[in-house]
Amino acid sequence: MILGYRTVMRRSIIALLGMSASLWAAEVPLDVLLSTLKEKQEPWFTGPLLSPSASNIPQGHLNIEPYVFATYSSSSYDEDWKRVEDPFSSWNINLLAFMQVGMTSWLDFTLIPSWFFTLANGSTSFNLGDCAAALGFQVYKQKRNGWIPSLRLILTETLPIGRFENLDPEQFGTDLAGAGSYITRAALAISWRLRLWDIYWTTIRIVGAYGFAAKVRVHGYSAYGGAFDTNGWVYPGQGSQLFCGFEFNMTQRWVFSYDLLANFNTSIKFKGFPGFDEVTGLPANLTKGSSVQYSMAPALEYNWNQNLGLISGVWFTFAGRNSPSFISWVTALNYFY
Repeated sequence: MILGYRTVMRRSIIALLGMSASLWAAEVPLDVLLSTLKEKQEPWFTGPLLSPSASNIPQGHLNIEPYVFATYSSSSYDEDWKRVEDPFSSWNINLLAFMQVGMTSWLDFTLIPSWFFTLANGSTSFNLGDCAAALGFQVYKQKRNGWIPSLRLILTETLPIGRFENLDPEQFGTDLAGAGSYITRAALAISWRLRLWDIYWTTIRIVGAYGFAAKVRVHGYSAYGGAFDTNGWVYPGQGSQLFCGFEFNMTQRWVFSYDLLANFNTSIKFKGFPGFDEVTGLPANLTKGSSVQYSMAPALEYNWNQNLGLISGVWFTFAGRNSPSFISWVTALNYFY
């Protein structure tokens, strides 16, 4: 039971990372922002793999971008920043359907449903995950040949519709698909789109995000641990993220991108009856110390035209404390209409 327990908590964090990091990475086609450029000078970008965009979708337009995260995890970082092997490895296939529509010249709306297919220790499960909805506010849009960057405020609410409690310990966490909490996030995105020379351009994104999760009523085994007889309230705490994303076009169609991501989370607390561990007979643990996680994601983009592009890369951790270690193969198809 203890082994399944730890995997549940680890996989819950990975699921939240996948959802939060990919909410707003889509790019607005270059001709929409800099329409006076000559055809041969226009590189086509999908946007980097993870960093949110600082440009809204224009009014009356639609952007659709399905994501696939294939995540493998077999270890975690402990309190001393050391990588520790977990009792067993796991695979998690996370599907996100990113749908974004321009409402006005300064406002757009995004909806992101999710699904999870998980394999761990011989057990498999497919579940509907939490759903996120976001509003993007265009504070400022970069002018052609200007150095003042685009600035965008993003407010996101995650709706807890995925299963998170009364889990079956014999399934080793594969039946987990959500955090059980309403999570409110605010992000400020800054981006530059700069011409370097001739046909070569670069985009730079810097994004800071902050979120807090509402308290969660839990019963039995849950995303936060526990036991069969657990009954109480979990306080997931607060979290912040810092994204840095870069793109550089090699040709009009081929683009290299790179993301750096830092995650910081406060401790998780519990009030109520924790229940008793079946093996040790001791009270079950539903708390967790503060955590830090650093990751990166190099990727390649191929764009058929200014409205259709594919990006694929590898997202992996390289340092952390009290957090999961993972590697994730990520692919997204971006279509702008």
